[in-house]
Amino acid sequence: MSGALSSLFSGAVIPPQPTGSDSTSTTPLWYQDLQYNIGNAAANLATQPYTPYTGQQVATPSAATQQAWNMATGSVGNYQPDLNTAQDLTSTGSNLTSGALNYVGQGSGLTNAATGMAVGAAQPIGAQQINQYMNPYTNSVVGALQQASNYNLINNQLPAISSQFVGAGQAASPQMAQADNNALYLSNQALDQATAGALQSGYQSATGTALAEQQAQQAGASQLNQFGQSQAGYGALQNQIGAQQGAYGAQYGQLGALTQQLGAAQTGLVASAGQAQDTVNQQNLNVAQNNFNAQQQWPYQNLAYASNITNGLNVPSNTQTVGMQYSPTASYTASPLASFVGTTLGATALQNGTTTNSNGALSTYARGGRIRPRRIAARRAA
Repeated sequence: MSGALSSLFSGAVIPPQPTGSDSTSTTPLWYQDLQYNIGNAAANLATQPYTPYTGQQVATPSAATQQAWNMATGSVGNYQPDLNTAQDLTSTGSNLTSGALNYVGQGSGLTNAATGMAVGAAQPIGAQQINQYMNPYTNSVVGALQQASNYNLINNQLPAISSQFVGAGQAASPQMAQADNNALYLSNQALDQATAGALQSGYQSATGTALAEQQAQQAGASQLNQFGQSQAGYGALQNQIGAQQGAYGAQYGQLGALTQQLGAAQTGLVASAGQAQDTVNQQNLNVAQNNFNAQQQWPYQNLAYASNITNGLNVPSNTQTVGMQYSPTASYTASPLASFVGTTLGATALQNGTTTNSNGALSTYARGGRIRPRRIAARRAA
């Protein structure tokens, strides 16, 4: 037969097919070059030595900051002189106040004594006061007059009378006795007159002395009172001075504290200005160091940027499958007509559960997967 009918009844040689395969996937060459360049750049960066920053990292303290430091250390103890003066003034004021109390006490005592003297001097002069001045006068003046009168009578007048009457031969006569009595009477009379005058003069002198003493006592009481008042006034004045000294001491203490506070405030202002300048200077240094660090990190950032871009690329892959084994001998295929009849009968038999093999041999074969055709031309060439 020939033509289309002959092809229905004639078979054909089956080309050899691989029984296994090995598949490999590759990326495009441009992508491989890109990855290689990125890896090479990363390797070069990894071998770079550490580059330290050689610029200034910490700002030098400004002139204001250094001035504030000097002011802070220089103002330590500025309050001490004022405090010492305050302590001295306070101590002096305390001593003056204590001394003032003594003067006030003395003045009070003197005033009380003056008051007693004034009260005594205000009493009228009595016999007791006069007699205390008369007794010495009486003993000294009147007693002397009596002694002198008796001595004159006994040693002068009576012997003279006796001598006169004895010479006249009238011794122990009544005339002699009368003469002695007259002499005694005249002597007593003269003594009484002298004694009365002496007593009168003595009394006047005693009265004057008592009066003068009373006046002197009054004057002394007045002077003593004035002196007591002066002492008390001096004590009060000294107390005021002590209080003023204490007040001055307190003012000096406050002045010392104020001096210290003002110095601290002034130092704080200068320190604040210096701190602001130091902050600006440090910021300038930080900017320079940050720029240096950014410059050092720039290659790494670029490398990371390039690497991140490659991670997001949709890179196609080329897959190549290579056969592993082939059937040993070539076989022929049945004709299309035979294959059709066999396939139909086989399918019917499988559907009805009957085959040419009563033991169900077909049922023991497992269903295999589809084998991808390989490059037949390459295999045939081999």
